[in-house]
Parts: sequence; structure tokens; C-alpha cells
Amino acid sequence: MTFSKVWSIPVVALTMMAFALAGHAEGPPGLVGKGLTGVGILQISAVVLHDGSLVGHSNLVGRDCMPGGDCDAVGPVLQAVPPSYPRDFWCITVKRTEAAAVGDLRINWYIRDVGDGRVSFDEYSFKTDLGVDCDLFPDPPQLLSPLLSGDFREMH
Repeated sequence: MTFSKVWSIPVVALTMMAFALAGHAEGPPGLVGKGLTGVGILQISAVVLHDGSLVGHSNLVGRDCMPGGDCDAVGPVLQAVPPSYPRDFWCITVKRTEAAAVGDLRINWYIRDVGDGRVSFDEYSFKTDLGVDCDLFPDPPQLLSPLLSGDFREMH
């Protein structure tokens, strides 16, 4: 499998759909992007609509993993918490639905939008376990690490 075939989530189409559904001229708040982590390619699209509901999906496909394997983390966004003092990063909760996921397995992605996607890169961390969300675990369990490439962008 090549990385060009991994991008099964149309981020741009999902984002444009969310803008249309939101009904806001300035656009709804959200985080959209993709990047190369130490284990694979991470893609997130999370948009908070005007009624507080979410539109979004996340996909991490491991470099040394077949689709649906235990190093994938795929599913719909359940919660999106934008940066707010004292936290300068997004917290995105995803319900894991890949084949290896059991029960209420979730993953929190912590994304700090600090890079430009060309010479500096955003930072990320994660926590995965049964029932995790951004209310229970608002902070990452370890320091945020820079992406190897890619960019996440806040939408307003």
C-alpha cells in the first residue's frame, strides 16, 4: 500500500460540507489537517457547528500496518475542544472503529497548531483507552512532539 492510497477521508470536501451546514459567514470553529507522525499518517477534520454538534473524522494509518490493523486509529470525532487558557492546544476525541477496536475504545488527539507546514511543524500527542474524552483527560500524558511533515489549521 502506498501513502497516496491511504487518504480515504476527503478532508476538503468534509470541511466545505461543514461550512455549508453551519450557516456562518465567518465559518465554524474547527481543526483540519494531516501530518506524518512517528508511526504513520494522521488526518483530522473536526468542525463544531452552530448548534454545538460536530462534523468530523480522524484517520491514523500506521506505516508498517495493514488497513484495520492494531496500529490504525480510525473513527468519527466525538468531541473537539479548542485552545483555551491555560491549554494552548486542541483536544479531539475520536471513537475508534477500526477492526482491532473493542468496546468503547477512543483516542484523544492533542494538536498544537504552531507550525507553518513548510519549515516548522505542528505538535501532537495522544491518549487511547476505553471511554477517554477531553473532559476526563484534558492534558496529554506526555509532551507534545513535532510532526515530521504536514500541517493542521484552525478554522474560524
